[in-house]
Amino acid sequence: MSKALKRSPGRRVEVTVSPILDPTEVRITASLLRYEQLEMERAAEPEVSAKGDKNKKKGRKKSAERPQMILCPEPSTIHPGSDLYREAQQVLLRTYEPATYRYVIPCCVRHGDTGQESSGPCDVLYLEVVCTTAAPHLVPASSLCLDFGPRVLRAPAYLEVALEGAGEGPLRPRASALDPHGPFRLVEPLREVPPGERSVARVCYTPERLSQELEFWNITGGNTNLRYALYGRGVKQEFSFTPEDGIINMGKAKLGKASKKQITVTNECEAPLEFAVELVPAPPLLPADPEVKSRGSGSARGDRRSGRREPEPQPALAAAWAVSAQRLEVGPYRTATLEVLLTPTEEALYEAQLVLRLFKRLDELVFTATGKTPGYKAPKVEKSAKEKDGKKKSAEKSAGHSAEKSGKGKKKK
Repeated sequence: MSKALKRSPGRRVEVTVSPILDPTEVRITASLLRYEQLEMERAAEPEVSAKGDKNKKKGRKKSAERPQMILCPEPSTIHPGSDLYREAQQVLLRTYEPATYRYVIPCCVRHGDTGQESSGPCDVLYLEVVCTTAAPHLVPASSLCLDFGPRVLRAPAYLEVALEGAGEGPLRPRASALDPHGPFRLVEPLREVPPGERSVARVCYTPERLSQELEFWNITGGNTNLRYALYGRGVKQEFSFTPEDGIINMGKAKLGKASKKQITVTNECEAPLEFAVELVPAPPLLPADPEVKSRGSGSARGDRRSGRREPEPQPALAAAWAVSAQRLEVGPYRTATLEVLLTPTEEALYEAQLVLRLFKRLDELVFTATGKTPGYKAPKVEKSAKEKDGKKKSAEKSAGHSAEKSGKGKKKK
């Protein structure tokens, strides 16, 4: 129980009472909660298996192993900012029973002008304060400090606010307005909280500048007023990757066997990075069909000049490409790898484009992956009759010019 006295003109005394939980009681409750957790962990462990066949052959009796003794942690070792301490606070708030407190406050009164010290005698008056505390109608089921930490500029980050109803009926909490020009915003409105149940809302932080930002936010419901602190810091994105040229050469991949290559992304800033992975396979390039001639007797889609058909999309061949994950998360100053796999199903030249988008829209990395099977042979381009005739004529002309030059040289001699 904290008290504050304020003297104002007219000899009025203002008393402010703010009920709080006893820290010693919170630590003791947290210590008991930790003891229960250790008991449950030991009960969940599998039973100790019997000893080996060696002891069985000798006829030795299996000695029962003594269970390890679990000691209750000392309350003084519980840190006030830990999750266990916060859980103990929630337990005490749920089971809180109304209580009445009585305080006697001595007040020294001197006669004289207001604002001046008087040398007269001091009269002592005793002020009795009686306060009855009640159980809260709303209990915070998450931390009152939403620390987003360092985040990349213009990259949204989300944290949850959990509320639990502790009253007799449903409660509709109300939230104070956040700064409309600030980086924090409430994603969805607060929902009604039934008694004994939880309601969760999300708060978004989108930094726009390289600085620390702090904002206080209030949620009220019934007789409860919860004050939250929202904190975050904007940082600049910095990362590197390999291969630096953006080319992934899968080499020669055998039919039915996966060929693997890795992409490495190194985070060089203190904020976490998240990439969305998108793989776009291109239609495989198949060898030339010998039945398709240069005269164009093949299909309408065939390339008449090259004597081969245009590659048509084939889902079975396009599915030869795969990646190890659809999302790549890289912690601060950490390195993450992404595997690209090619499993050929036919003799062909395979190609795909791999796109890594930072937070879906901020930046993107584009890689080109290529691979082929050992038996793949590039199709030969057959020349048309016109091209052949043109080459013959050019060869004849060049031969005629050389003959003329040689004849002129003989005449001069």
